[in-house]
Amino acid sequence: AELIAGMTPSSLDTQFWVVVIFIYYILATLLPIDKLIGNLYPIFGLALLFMGVGIFVILLGHLEYVPEFTDGLYNRYPDAESHPIFPMMFVSIACGAISGFHATQSPLMARCIKNERLGRRVFYGAMVVEGILALIWAAAAMAFFKGSFTDLATYLGEKSTAPLVNEISVTWLGMFGGFLAILGVIAAPITSGDTALRRARLITAD
Repeated sequence: AELIAGMTPSSLDTQFWVVVIFIYYILATLLPIDKLIGNLYPIFGLALLFMGVGIFVILLGHLEYVPEFTDGLYNRYPDAESHPIFPMMFVSIACGAISGFHATQSPLMARCIKNERLGRRVFYGAMVVEGILALIWAAAAMAFFKGSFTDLATYLGEKSTAPLVNEISVTWLGMFGGFLAILGVIAAPITSGDTALRRARLITAD
């Protein structure tokens, strides 16, 4: 909602878009899947893929700022003691590199795939793709701040993830490309919400 508010007139603030998103959730939960979700998801999917490819291509020119894997897997958060890696990593990565999201989609996806064999492609394939997207954004955030964990932490402490996503997308991809990239980022949590509510309804019905 915060990202959408940043791309629309100031009269349409974050609170307005929260309400709009929840109205969409209700409609997506109650309407047949081919009426709303089936029409919107291809658009969200294309935006998500454009975002990943676009950011990755630009990232290739900034690889010198991406830390080596051997730099150490430790908590770089400024206040590390009050923000332990576990269980916070599972909250921050969400349906990215570590994903339980797709495993919980069974009540919904079982009604959508034509053959049981497609389950591997749908569940495992989507998880791998989202893991790649999560890693691209992690590297992009580091490259944007020229490899400085301190600058990144300071920025996130003063603002939040949404403005950073907006700034990286527009700076690297221009206004139109940035819009598509941000749409891809917006699509991920919104589609998590609508499918969560929809599968809750299906589980209750079952």
